[in-house]
Amino acid sequence: MKNVIMSILTGLVIFLLITCENKTPEIDIFEIQGQKGFAGKLIGIDAYVGLLIADDEAIIYVCNGDIEISEWLKGPIINPYSFDLRNSSGTNVHVRFIDNSLEGSVTFSNENTFKFTASPLREEGAGIYRVVGEMAKEDQIEAGWILNSEDDQHGSLTIRSSFQNTPMLSTTDNSNFIQLDKKSYPVNVFMIGATLTNKKQRKIFIDTYLKNEK
Repeated sequence: MKNVIMSILTGLVIFLLITCENKTPEIDIFEIQGQKGFAGKLIGIDAYVGLLIADDEAIIYVCNGDIEISEWLKGPIINPYSFDLRNSSGTNVHVRFIDNSLEGSVTFSNENTFKFTASPLREEGAGIYRVVGEMAKEDQIEAGWILNSEDDQHGSLTIRSSFQNTPMLSTTDNSNFIQLDKKSYPVNVFMIGATLTNKKQRKIFIDTYLKNEK
């Protein structure tokens, strides 16, 4: 009889733990996030993380070109309040929405793990940016930025897989290009929007970087 009671209590505890883990918080993550996403610094290393979350997908950028860190992760998710993403290089990011911010950890391919707390991006021009276009692919240009504001930005730039000094992005002019080796490469920003078939479903889009983002 005692063993039966213990089994029932153990099952109840497990059920409660699973229920609490999967329970959707009362605070709406999408109202807190807006269109720009979240950003924060990794604890214990000079690197930064930007995150943008939709209903069933997310994109994450971990970077600091000065110490040769550039990791993009994008993929499907089931629960926007708690999920993991992993990229082809072996970097894994665990994310949970807690108290109006994101808490989580980044585990790199060398198995080093660093925690972070990310806050919503609020400033004009803030967001997660990336160089795009066929010319960038042909020239093997890969660049990205996390902008908290024009004076607070972090990113990385590689040319043919070699890290270079990361240029600063300006949010005070109308340019949506960066100049590298006398060539202009488009820079776009990731944003949240609705699909044409389902206006209530949030998806991640990459849009042209403009001075006055609406």
